[in-house]
Amino acid sequence: MKRFIACLALVALAAPAFAQPSSTLQALTTKGMVMEAGGMEIEVTYKPDGTFTAMDDQVTGKWRIDGDKLCTSSNFSPA
Repeated sequence: MKRFIACLALVALAAPAFAQPSSTLQALTTKGMVMEAGGMEIEVTYKPDGTFTAMDDQVTGKWRIDGDKLCTSSNFSPA
């Protein structure tokens, strides 16, 4: 579990490196995404009100698009 949390933290920290054109970000926030970290698939659901959930609602947070970047903040804190 610690390995999974560490991998998720690395993915979250790398998020700015995934900057995409606005149309791609629009599709991502409309349809959601599935990340693979530590051999596990993690579904992330973005809601129109600027919130998101992951890991069966264990991780919650806020999102916004700033130009060509997806900015997020969440309740997730690595162990």
